[in-house]
Amino acid sequence: MKNNELTMQLQVVIAFVDGLVPLEYREREVVLNAFRNATKRMKCYLVNYRFGERWMELILDHSPGFDISKLMRCFKAVSSRNIHTLRGNASGIWAPGYVVRTIGEPVEPEAVFQSLLTVGSDL
Repeated sequence: MKNNELTMQLQVVIAFVDGLVPLEYREREVVLNAFRNATKRMKCYLVNYRFGERWMELILDHSPGFDISKLMRCFKAVSSRNIHTLRGNASGIWAPGYVVRTIGEPVEPEAVFQSLLTVGSDL
């Protein structure tokens, strides 16, 4: 990012599908690499991340014109393919949807996980 650009930070929480065997260290690295590669083509970068047993939290810095939905579609597709290759199966790893908040309004990832499992619930 250029130093003179106005940027904002976002918190993104993504849930793993219910019943997924927790990701091992190597698998987490594969997921992070997929995300870093996806951000190279977008107007954002990864500031921080955190894995829970059933969720992943990302802190992103982005500039105007950033398209979070495009980034998430790309990231979920690539990371799913990479994990399928490692695990040797084609079962899904990501629950539908994700939650995005400005960094001034963080949410608890475990609550988001529960919300994403309940169709139609609001935070």
